[in-house]
Amino acid sequence: MTLMATALAFGILIAATLTLLLNPCAYIIMDDFRALFIREDPAIESG
Repeated sequence: MTLMATALAFGILIAATLTLLLNPCAYIIMDDFRALFIREDPAIESG
């Protein structure tokens, strides 16, 4: 029973860490690719 609890605890710990690290990194990478391939009009941004 303790092995299952240990495996569950480490699984939750690793999943939470990966989620908190990889999701923001993925959003930043996607934003960089979007900025690379989609040119935004500077007139729209300046107002």
